[in-house]
Amino acid sequence: MDVGRTVAIISDFGAESFYTGVMRSVVMHAAPKSRVVDVTHGIPAHDIAEGSFVLDTVFDYFPAGTVFLVVVDPGVGGTRRNLVVETGERFFVGPDNGLLTEVAERVGRCRAYRIDPAALERFSARRPLGSTFLGRDVFAPAAAAIATGADPAAIGHPVEDGLATLAIPRVTVGPGRVSGRVRHVDVFGNMLTRISCADLDRAFGKSASAFDRIRATVGAHDLGTLCRFYGARPAGTMIAVVNSWGLVEISVTGGRAVDRFGDRRRDEVILELRAEGA
Repeated sequence: MDVGRTVAIISDFGAESFYTGVMRSVVMHAAPKSRVVDVTHGIPAHDIAEGSFVLDTVFDYFPAGTVFLVVVDPGVGGTRRNLVVETGERFFVGPDNGLLTEVAERVGRCRAYRIDPAALERFSARRPLGSTFLGRDVFAPAAAAIATGADPAAIGHPVEDGLATLAIPRVTVGPGRVSGRVRHVDVFGNMLTRISCADLDRAFGKSASAFDRIRATVGAHDLGTLCRFYGARPAGTMIAVVNSWGLVEISVTGGRAVDRFGDRRRDEVILELRAEGA
């Protein structure tokens, strides 16, 4: 029975690529009652860590039952597994290459199934012609199957040995100090970290609400104290701001931080409590 679950797609195919459209069409053909949402196809090519960050940032904005079709797959056609992962509220379909590292850490217990291509035949418009486009030939049909109400166990075999994980840059929190790294550059050239409001609360306690006491640096650049919005400083000023995801990002007022700084993913972003009166 087609229950019409939402299918949310994240990939590195690029919005201009016909790969994007044909993958969507496979889902729409096999699950016509489902709503297909393109979250982004702008993940940099082969950047699994960026895909993990974006997926973890957005997934809980989608309703229970959503099926995430996530394809950033430099190892396509190789030995890594093709999975459906069920977390209890949502489903994730994609390669077992670390894309689900952060989601799995956040949601805790999940069930994973290795997709059986033979079980997908009735959900696919045609047989695969090769092994280099599994987004179209395996992952899209699997997402469509789940969207129509199929049990993951009907299209795959249980995975007992855990998921592949990435070495994700971690946020370090101590008394009066937080450090992390840039994880994502958005379309405006802002550089997002994984440093969250919760991290600020842990490090600075009550002082976390007093942004004018928390000083930010990235590499050798002093960004001054934290800002609450982009226009808090004059145009062209390099700032650190807590954005609407509740994450610290590096920005330039009225400009593009990535053009001013270059991509700073190798540099630590450090937040420290400034002494009162300093």
